[in-house]
Amino acid sequence: MEVLWLDANAIHGWTHEDTVKSAISLTVGYLQKETDREIIVCSNIGTRQVLCPIAIPRGCIQSIRYFRSKLWKEFDEQRKERLDE
Repeated sequence: MEVLWLDANAIHGWTHEDTVKSAISLTVGYLQKETDREIIVCSNIGTRQVLCPIAIPRGCIQSIRYFRSKLWKEFDEQRKERLDE
């Protein structure tokens, strides 16, 4: 999946009032969890663990594009077999 979203941004020290703006961010990864409040995207999914999850508040999200890996079905079947062991 790809998530286009706005992130908080800060400037440390003295600056002009108009210089700070929110940062546009693009996150690419696997959907781990979806709630009414946020989505959680991670870079890798293992049998029982995920790598580098990020929770993105729904209010910050500008757009989401979902896509499915050609290997996802094979991965999910093997993962479920290992969970049953």
